[in-house]
Amino acid sequence: MKPHDIHTQLDEHDIMESGTRNFPFKFYSTDVGSYLEERFLHLLDNSFGDFNDGEIACMKKYVLEDDSDEEREDESEENNTFVIVKVLHLVEENCVCKMMNIYEVSKGIQDPTMPVKAHRLYKFVRTVSNTVVPVTFTQEETKQERTSTVTEEELRKQIRKQVIEIWQVENENDIKSLLRRLMFQWHPDKNPDRIECTMLFQYIRSLTGRLERGETIPEEDTDSDSAPGPSQTYEHTFRPPPPQYTNSSRTDGGSYERFASRSNDRSRERSRRRMGDRRESHKWWRHADHDLKEAERRLAGSPPCYTIYFCLQAAGKFVKACLYQVDRDAAMTNNIDSLIKLCCLLNLPQTLKQLVNEVMSRVGNSDWLRVPDILGCPCDRYSQQDATFVLEKVNNLKELLVPDFYN
Repeated sequence: MKPHDIHTQLDEHDIMESGTRNFPFKFYSTDVGSYLEERFLHLLDNSFGDFNDGEIACMKKYVLEDDSDEEREDESEENNTFVIVKVLHLVEENCVCKMMNIYEVSKGIQDPTMPVKAHRLYKFVRTVSNTVVPVTFTQEETKQERTSTVTEEELRKQIRKQVIEIWQVENENDIKSLLRRLMFQWHPDKNPDRIECTMLFQYIRSLTGRLERGETIPEEDTDSDSAPGPSQTYEHTFRPPPPQYTNSSRTDGGSYERFASRSNDRSRERSRRRMGDRRESHKWWRHADHDLKEAERRLAGSPPCYTIYFCLQAAGKFVKACLYQVDRDAAMTNNIDSLIKLCCLLNLPQTLKQLVNEVMSRVGNSDWLRVPDILGCPCDRYSQQDATFVLEKVNNLKELLVPDFYN
């Protein structure tokens, strides 16, 4: 039997692999720079903590920039946009709140590193320890294990300390982001199996309201009343988390999976939900507009190849901007030089495909615009008529994309 036939033979004899954990919740890929799939959102750890050098984490791509963004947050997918990053090192330690520490992170080889505040970084939930533990325990160690459960009062003390630290942060939007994250950690909808979370969640609201009214919260707070009115300024922050953060089909029992299906990524691609990234789309559209204006500026006084080059850049970016509206993963992994492929992924109507085909048939290979070859140099290959033709077609492409593909 050949090695590549083993999985098929096992399936034919109904031999399956058993396990104690569900395979659907194994990470298929942790490629730095890729988007986190929506079905893994509930596996993000909302607790506050430090990050190690070289640790793989998730970065919340967008944060609130002004008060008007807060009202729109539930209505868009931007709040659920996370990118897998690699934490490089701690850049700046905040003496007030450690979730305001600044880390240098990498989104991939081609992207520059960037400083990020810790409250935008998330660890993954780890249900199984990845450290070595002793096989046998002494009587003292067993006793410590039994008494290691954190009491509700200890949790309240921990929460009280965190809320007081958050309240000392100067930036209003940072306060909202930090409170929102703390709320996600303890919201009863996200912790249906923990009855104490309802009381702890109300305690967070109570503390916020008391601080807003000017009260001083002592380190050993004896006020167990969670009823006082919540904060007026931050009440919107305490809205329930989206269902993506709470729904989980994980079971505690064993699981079985066919060998051949485990090695086949096509089923995963079919089950992947296409999601957009509107802010990224707007960046690409803006840059495409810039290239098109540059092409128009160069039409009169520069060699035709420059006008055509900027036109082709603009066309690719316009289509990629539209693709980001509907499928961020496909847009991120495909280059603007593959204009025909981008059009196929976006599923453009025949009229728009015809426009693109007319442009490419006049331009030829996009590499012809960059480097000389056996046929000559780019500056000798195109005429002013070619430049005018391509510019007109790309302008038409832009106008036709707006109604159905860009908003």
